[in-house]
Parts: sequence; structure tokens; C-alpha cells
Amino acid sequence: MEILFTRVDHRDVRASVTRSDGVTLSVPVYGHLDPLPHDLAHYVVERHMGLPDGFWGTIAAGGIFRGMRVAAGRQPPHAAERSKAIIRANVSAIGLAEQVVGNVTGVLDGEPVRELPLSDHPRTPRSRADYHTVITSLIPHVEEMIGRWQQVPVGGEMCVQWPEAGRRRATRLAHVGGD
Repeated sequence: MEILFTRVDHRDVRASVTRSDGVTLSVPVYGHLDPLPHDLAHYVVERHMGLPDGFWGTIAAGGIFRGMRVAAGRQPPHAAERSKAIIRANVSAIGLAEQVVGNVTGVLDGEPVRELPLSDHPRTPRSRADYHTVITSLIPHVEEMIGRWQQVPVGGEMCVQWPEAGRRRATRLAHVGGD
């Protein structure tokens, strides 16, 4: 899946995704934009934690979150039902990713690592020391992406690729619960 971030100006970022099924979605960008858009931080965290069922993996599998809209292409049959099933199946990974992103960006702002995430996802660190190690290991990857993002001029774009491997697992779950 291709994810495209566009720096409209210093206070506005747009994002779109083109999934492997040919559907292009407009993704509203919420949260902090500086030094890195929140959803781009999600990309880095989810890729480096190996979370194929987080925010971006859910979208790749067919999930559509509130505020997103189809910009091009045609949705497959029963897309709304599949989307709900995929989001339900991935809720713990989405929550874990959100908590880790918040902690990583907080640490970059000088805050201490907060408490362990409340998640039953298998990738959730089980001790404070393990969690601190996870956060510390993610910092260089997020800093590298900040450097790349800061090179994008107003009106410029950054394209990243989300691996499609996680799509099959989430899609299978959606078929079990949704169709």
C-alpha cells in the first residue's frame, strides 16, 4: 500500500493511501504535525514494532476509519461490513500503536516514558524495563523519519510503502466475522 503525505503548509498536512485493490482513500491527519505528523509517526512505530494489524495495517486490509473517504477506485462488495470486522479484530493493536506513538513522541519532547500500555496484544511489553527498551529502540527510527520529513518543502510530498503481507491475515479475519 502506498501512503502519500503532502505538506500543504506548515500547519496543514494531507494524507492519502492507495491500497492494493486500487482504492485510494483520503486520510484526515489529526494530532501533532511538528516535528512529524502523527500518522507518519504511526507508520514508523508500527513498521519497526512489527505490528501488521495497527492503524496502517488495518487500512491496508480494508478498514476505513471515521473521517476517511474514498477518493478514487471502487470498493469491493460488503466493504463497510468488512471494514467494521477488520477494525474490531485489530482494536488491541490499534490501541497499542496509539499508546506507543504517544510515548515515543512524548520522549522526543523531553517527557519520561509513561506507564505500560493497557493492551492484550501479544506485542505489548510485559514489564516497564521491556517497555523502556521498546521506546528507546524506536527513537532513532522516528528521528530518522523526522529528518526526512523536514526535507519536504511546502507543497512537497513524501511517499512510504506499507507491506501487504499483513493484509491477508486481517482479510481472513474479516471474512470469518464479516461476510
